[in-house]
Amino acid sequence: MKILNKMATISIEEAYKRFDNDERFLFEKIKDPEMMVHYVLSFRGVNSVYFLYNFFIEKEFQKSKNYLYKIGMVNAYYHEVLKMGIFGMINIFTFPILSDSSKLINRYLTYHKTGTYDHYDWFTTHFAKGIQSILNDDMNTLETHIDGLRRRSKRGDAKLFTGMITAFEGFYNKDKEQIKTGIYEVLKKTKRQYPNSLDYQYIHYEATAIAKLAWRKGMEIEIDSPLVPKELLPVRELEHYEGYEFFKELEK
Repeated sequence: MKILNKMATISIEEAYKRFDNDERFLFEKIKDPEMMVHYVLSFRGVNSVYFLYNFFIEKEFQKSKNYLYKIGMVNAYYHEVLKMGIFGMINIFTFPILSDSSKLINRYLTYHKTGTYDHYDWFTTHFAKGIQSILNDDMNTLETHIDGLRRRSKRGDAKLFTGMITAFEGFYNKDKEQIKTGIYEVLKKTKRQYPNSLDYQYIHYEATAIAKLAWRKGMEIEIDSPLVPKELLPVRELEHYEGYEFFKELEK
């Protein structure tokens, strides 16, 4: 199971300065279309640092959602235009949820076919498709993916994320306390899940996305953890989301 990670050896401020240079470097590289597949995913790291800086340092809680949107769109581009996998990383589907972009969320609801590097029975796939089931109020498929998560969590890194099973069972049972229990189970293992991550020192994307899903479903839960920032939980869509020029290829 792959996870989106970043070394936590520098501060947010230092990372922000460094990644601003990295973004310019990436724009130069992707001028050659053949290099897009090699460099496009690096825009995720750039925008995650921009998000951290704007949310936690500048306290621009609404503005920062645009960077989560960009991460979600980069993954969409990688999948739709470059025909690569979408289910292979555990937190991929969290970024549309946290961005509040209804257009982006609806786009992710269409992802049913796995790509070259995906497998339908991966833990990460069941997590992503479980989110789809919750958004669609489809309890039959949610039950299927809960069973898949349980089956695939018996070994490897997936054992560190079994709290997701409890949380999804909470959605199935419409039990907000069970959802909260699952989120706390996930949070307890953060350091083992992401031992060298700058992002996960400040926010647990998966736990926060699960909490935000509960808000979307009318269960306004509160999580007593700085890794689930309360400012991000209410559903407040931006009037306009800014993207990269190459995102226009997704509209063709």
